[in-house]
Amino acid sequence: TTTWPPPGARRVPLDDFYTETAEAGLDYGPAFQGLTALWQTDGALHAQVALPSDPEGDATGGAGADGHALHPALLDAALQPLALGVLGADRPGSAAVPAGLPFAWSGVRLHAAGATELQVTLTPTDDGGVRVRAATPDGLPVLDIAALTLRAPAPIRAAARAEQPPTEPLYRLRWPTVPLSTTPAPTTGGWGMLGLDPRELRPRLAATLGADVVPYLDRGALTETIDAGGPAPAAVVVFCDPPGHDDAGADAHTTTRQALDVLRPWLADERMADTRLVLVTHGAVTTGPDDPGPAPGYAAVWGLARTAQTEHPDRVVLVDLDDTDSSLAALPRALATGEPQLALRHGTAHVPRLMPLPPSDPPTEPPNAPSAEPPAEP
Repeated sequence: TTTWPPPGARRVPLDDFYTETAEAGLDYGPAFQGLTALWQTDGALHAQVALPSDPEGDATGGAGADGHALHPALLDAALQPLALGVLGADRPGSAAVPAGLPFAWSGVRLHAAGATELQVTLTPTDDGGVRVRAATPDGLPVLDIAALTLRAPAPIRAAARAEQPPTEPLYRLRWPTVPLSTTPAPTTGGWGMLGLDPRELRPRLAATLGADVVPYLDRGALTETIDAGGPAPAAVVVFCDPPGHDDAGADAHTTTRQALDVLRPWLADERMADTRLVLVTHGAVTTGPDDPGPAPGYAAVWGLARTAQTEHPDRVVLVDLDDTDSSLAALPRALATGEPQLALRHGTAHVPRLMPLPPSDPPTEPPNAPSAEPPAEP
């Protein structure tokens, strides 16, 4: 064991530390206020930190510390004395370390996991950084950082921030309606359908179009037709259906994998460049209070396909249907709108839009969405 604090160390008062850092724009949440004591020697700071306790007295680390090699809140508290330099030269202890906040790390070594308390020594290095050594109260080494590079932030005073009204409104996702085209799409090139049709939607779609929807078992069958001189369809529909497991998570994994297996080769094949891939789901999105919560298996497909749409504009269309015949009948005219994402409800087309939230309308949780408190941040 070692003597703590080091002989001759001078205590640095912390009574106003978190108040002063908040005024400087570094607002540490309750879970991050773990700096309990601080001392200064010539050219070094020595901190005592611990995971804060909740109102019932259980440490934030408790079971949570077992899941971390080093709890983020504990590591953050160990480095908080570096903020002294940011607060100004008149703050006790500010001259012991360079002014700045953590930016780049090198020579990091973790010796032990699961710590809930640390004794930390911060020593300046010749290049303007800081060396960090942390140990348990028993003196067992936990963490060494050979060099921590600092970067000075621009000070932001809370009073100044309060004087500046927000310049940007808040937004939330809405699903306004859009008029359907009077002409179904595509007008030339015809329609195809890829894969299985467990809901037997192809004949109903063909009846709506008044034309055949050519089935292809897989992409290979489609490319063989094109290579043999046949025309490439203007649009190919894929009905994405989860396998119906009792486990919603398993459905999401399976359906997303199936969609990925379609998207990857499709987007890589230049023969499909002029053919729109239409991924059809059921209940993937919630357009309003009358919709049930999103089905995980379908919602996962939307998340994946939206990324593909960003990387390959105009190649992929997402359409979410309800169980009404009128929505399936509206599918051809909905595609003619040119919208990349649509939800059809009772034959009416809805599209996602980010719309300003009125000041008098505070944000609320979306229907059937689990509420979650965001983690505290420094």
